[in-house]
Amino acid sequence: LGGSCSGIGSGNTMGIKRRISVYSHLSVNGTLGRGTAVEKNDILGRIADTSERKSGIPCHLHLSIMEVAGDIAGEQLNWNLFGRPDPHRVKLFNPWTP
Repeated sequence: LGGSCSGIGSGNTMGIKRRISVYSHLSVNGTLGRGTAVEKNDILGRIADTSERKSGIPCHLHLSIMEVAGDIAGEQLNWNLFGRPDPHRVKLFNPWTP
């Protein structure tokens, strides 16, 4: 997970918020952890091999961008939170929407 913080704008119901990126099906580099500084061109991980799973879907990567309320702790950033987001606490960005 990565992210940045931003203040509130007029009419924003989330208050202080963070924009985060979530990568799925990624085998993370063993030295990468919360708070690790990364630089341009650093390798963060490799696409995980999903071919042995029940679905048989070839290797692939999911990238999600979202804003979350600033009071959501890092430990709460998981698929339970993202799967059915409270629109007042989590805002998912759809890349296909202008």
